[in-house]
Amino acid sequence: MISAPMKTAAAMFFGSLLALGVGLMPGCGPSGSPPASDDKPQVDYQKVLAHSRERQSGEVKLGIVKDAIQRFQVNRARLPHNLQEVVGTGFLPEIPPLPPDRVYRYDPTYGTVWIAPVDAKPRPAPAPAAANPRTP
Repeated sequence: MISAPMKTAAAMFFGSLLALGVGLMPGCGPSGSPPASDDKPQVDYQKVLAHSRERQSGEVKLGIVKDAIQRFQVNRARLPHNLQEVVGTGFLPEIPPLPPDRVYRYDPTYGTVWIAPVDAKPRPAPAPAAANPRTP
């Protein structure tokens, strides 16, 4: 059987080993934070947040324009020739502004609208579907 003084001595010994081990762990200095590493790139969170808001804003504006085109088509039974026609007929009060490096592109054949960089070329229209050769 182990006596009480021996239990106390053993507890003190293992307690001091534990404290020594914790003190020697890397990254656990007195401040409790890991040491700074200069090889990691710093993230500009404000810039990331601004870019995210800009993109989200563009998607919302694009949705507004698409909705106006749909309402035009339902009301007039045809697609608008251009976005100015949607504004001129009152389905859209104005074309929502985009950042200076972006523009709306509109394909009047299919009624699709998208946001593109200013210098981007318009998408080519898809080829029309081939006629069914079995029609009488």
